[in-house]
Amino acid sequence: MSGKTSCPIFTNAEINSLLGVTNSSNANTAVLFSNGDANATDAHFSSSYQSGTWYAVFDRQVTATHIRANYVIVKFA
Repeated sequence: MSGKTSCPIFTNAEINSLLGVTNSSNANTAVLFSNGDANATDAHFSSSYQSGTWYAVFDRQVTATHIRANYVIVKFA
């Protein structure tokens, strides 16, 4: 990864598979990311949804080779 300000993490289909559901979307699901390894990159993470994909969004360009995005997925009924 070099010079990126976001990274795709999960698609709706991947979340459906992980949670055993069929209708995950930005209307009924929230995904939260945090930086799980500040030694790899010191960027702060947040989350954003676009076109069926959840992204980890960084507060700066990330040039480290690896990131660790810790996450929580919440699907509402």
